[in-house]
Amino acid sequence: MLQSVSYIAGALGVFIGAVYYVITLRAQQNNMKTTLETRQAQLFMGIYQTYVTKELHRDIEFVLNAQFADFEEFLSRYGPKSNPEGHASFDSVISYFEGLGSLVRRGLIDPSYVVELLGLEVLYTHQKYQPVLSGMRKANPMLFSDFDALYESVKRFIPEPRLEERHSMHL
Repeated sequence: MLQSVSYIAGALGVFIGAVYYVITLRAQQNNMKTTLETRQAQLFMGIYQTYVTKELHRDIEFVLNAQFADFEEFLSRYGPKSNPEGHASFDSVISYFEGLGSLVRRGLIDPSYVVELLGLEVLYTHQKYQPVLSGMRKANPMLFSDFDALYESVKRFIPEPRLEERHSMHL
């Protein structure tokens, strides 16, 4: 009888240990999920802090209002030598979108966050600058590939507007 009680106590100990392990594992998974959500929120806030700057809004407005017909005209009007400030605005906006695209492509931020903040700006900029990006890619085919990936992600959330409809957008 004493031996049976010791077997039962041993089995009960193993059972309690297994239950404790499962509970601990679930708590750890919840902690990991909370940590991931916190990091994504921090990343989003970093993106948001850049988004609300006057400089970015000024640069986006400049980029979307730039007038050119093709890559050559873009270079003559907004190239680094002909218009350093205008080119800096172009580079700032495209690089910002490239960085966001890299984060989306790597799964570090949900593309819906980008859509909420900059969805239309991404679509309009990509649409307008297609000839410029194509011209630049003659020298470097992978240039701004994450901007392309961001554009494709954003298109899944909202239909692509025509550039002519931009007057209704509020920057």
